[in-house]
Amino acid sequence: MQNPSYLIRSRHAIFYFRYPLAQYDNKRVSISLDTRCPKEALRLSKALEYHAFMILNDPKTKSMDYREVKEMLRAHFAEVLERMKRSIDKDGPLSEARVKMYQDLQALAEEAIQEQRDELYGDLVSDEMPEELSLDHALAPIIERYGVNPDKECKEYIALRKEYRHALNGYISALLSYNMNNSFYSFENKEKKSTGKPYVTRAELKLSHVLETYLKEYEGKIGARGYNEKKDCCSYLLEVFGDDVLITDIENDEARKVRRLLQETPANRRKLPETRGKPLSVQIETLKAHGLEPLSGSSVNKYLRYMSSLFLWAKKNKYVSENPFEKMGVRVKKKDGRRDAFSKDEVKTIMQAVSELKDGNGKEKTRYWGAMLAIYTGARLNEFCALTVDDVKQDKTSGIWYLEISDVVEEGKQVKSEAANRIIPIHSDLIRLGFLEYVQHAKGVVAKKPKSGEYKTRLLYDLTYRDGSQWGRKIGRWFNERFLPELGLKTDKKTLHSLRHSFITSLSAAGVQGGYIKSMVGHEQGTVTEKNYTHYGVDHLPVFKEAIEKLGY
Repeated sequence: MQNPSYLIRSRHAIFYFRYPLAQYDNKRVSISLDTRCPKEALRLSKALEYHAFMILNDPKTKSMDYREVKEMLRAHFAEVLERMKRSIDKDGPLSEARVKMYQDLQALAEEAIQEQRDELYGDLVSDEMPEELSLDHALAPIIERYGVNPDKECKEYIALRKEYRHALNGYISALLSYNMNNSFYSFENKEKKSTGKPYVTRAELKLSHVLETYLKEYEGKIGARGYNEKKDCCSYLLEVFGDDVLITDIENDEARKVRRLLQETPANRRKLPETRGKPLSVQIETLKAHGLEPLSGSSVNKYLRYMSSLFLWAKKNKYVSENPFEKMGVRVKKKDGRRDAFSKDEVKTIMQAVSELKDGNGKEKTRYWGAMLAIYTGARLNEFCALTVDDVKQDKTSGIWYLEISDVVEEGKQVKSEAANRIIPIHSDLIRLGFLEYVQHAKGVVAKKPKSGEYKTRLLYDLTYRDGSQWGRKIGRWFNERFLPELGLKTDKKTLHSLRHSFITSLSAAGVQGGYIKSMVGHEQGTVTEKNYTHYGVDHLPVFKEAIEKLGY
């Protein structure tokens, strides 16, 4: 190659071919040569230089925008590299007759270049000619993929034929050099082979198409809440850039713009009357004009994390070469978001007050048993609210009654992590208070009303499912916004979730083993032994039952 500045060696000693695009203010297109050998890098770059010259001088190419050219060249170069190596790697070095034919063809190409004529083959064309060396065959994929006018009389096609002789000359030089190297034995480790990705069409590169493909991989595999959150956060990009934007158009500058706009976006913009249903630009102007509250730093970072996840997936699937949202966060001042536990006396106050609802109507019954399940199981709000009558079980061996909390998206259940799939023995106080009788009563209600919307009716049968808040909305709002304030127990750090803290604190104070507590509340185990080799299940019910009976209420 005449200009070794086209070769760049990375910090890992891998060579890259970087070709300047003069018509685009000398921006460059870059592709890995997948080799650490300087000689091989020079040979490959020589062929790529000819191909770059051919494509960039195509009149059609000159009318394309920079990113289209960049993507086209990246794909084309990868295919050229793969074509040069595939046949020799598979079948071994070329035969002497084949090498001689390539040499003769190269001589004709060089002669055509010197004499400035288009025709290369002349009398050499025959049935013995490899198909890949047919000019029309070689030009066909370029014409089809890059949109060159196929009319052989047009200026585009004529220019392509003229420049192809340069590309052919370089291609044969690189091929013969590679063939010669493969004729000798080498005891060095082979470099990883290039795996060229077929050219991606403009329609396939549209962000809307990539996002749709990305989301399809998560449909039905994560909870509705997580899926909708992922979709909403990533769709923000379409609000900023429009439906026709290519994913390759979004680079570092664009990612920084998104981060800035997120910091200017109103919180709860889909609920506020001033911003609901309006374009993003109007929402941002409304925030500035009316002094609305912007998204919090943690919310901005949530959006950016989902966008980074999208681009990481796009990078793995060869749509983009970089993830511009990687580490694209904002600084957030840490707040102490931990809940305080209720004291034993406060738990007793809650139990006494809620007992008045036990014999009430359906709504009051579900509130009563919801509060009691929170107190005696330490389960999260949506975990105990999502329970069905079938989740109340009795172990045949030990006779112990227990609750099974599981992640079944199809049934409207969602747990926080894999560790949250668990069993919890039913405390004797719950049984004494009539919980099993309530379960029988609930089964009768469910038999008459088997469905609540699209899902089975829950054990707490007055509850309904809602995207986002799932099953816990009714009980959560009642407990936190009415019940606790009436008792004078509501603070910023004391909510229904504080009963979970009280459960854990009480068991810990009673000397219950940490691994048992973690298993019953659905926390990840701490040590490798606990995490990988201890499998808590129904065999542990007796020790779990003994542990849970130590609750000091």
